[in-house]
Amino acid sequence: MRTLSRVAAIVSVAALSLGLAGCGGDKAEDTPEPTETVATAEPEVAEGPGGPGGPGEPATDGGNATVGGEASIFVDGQEVVIDSPAIMCAGDDQFFGMTVASYDGSTQAAAVMLTPPDNPDTVEMVSVLDKDGNGIAYVKDSGIGSASVSVDGSTYTVTGEGTVASMDDPMAALDLTPFEIVITCGG
Repeated sequence: MRTLSRVAAIVSVAALSLGLAGCGGDKAEDTPEPTETVATAEPEVAEGPGGPGGPGEPATDGGNATVGGEASIFVDGQEVVIDSPAIMCAGDDQFFGMTVASYDGSTQAAAVMLTPPDNPDTVEMVSVLDKDGNGIAYVKDSGIGSASVSVDGSTYTVTGEGTVASMDDPMAALDLTPFEIVITCGG
């Protein structure tokens, strides 16, 4: 139960941080331009001690987060484009989380939780929601689907299969569908 609470807390902090980042300006030039194929955002580093690699690296104590980077998301071979993306990567003493959400307030989003935070090699959770309300989810130890992560510097490639559900028909059969999420933290 404590682990689930920590996951919920990290996801909530990431969502709140992204919401605050989206409210940062009221001028047209403050709004990032949407992209066709790759989500990008300018890197920022929140105040804090930094992770094992120093400032700008994932923290293991929750004291540091990077905002910005690049992301590409594919579900069943189809790209999920997130308009006006905000990308955040953050960690604490148990998890390393990455979130891609839309600055424009739409429901488009993707979130990934990995362990251990200092050298992630296990996917704990994946969630993707497209602009049409279709979602894909994977949760470790649920017995449904699979996922793996490879790390190259600050680029995380998460692949696997998760259950897909439509918000229009939540009672429909939950099919397994492949996904690939590539996130480069901090630009």
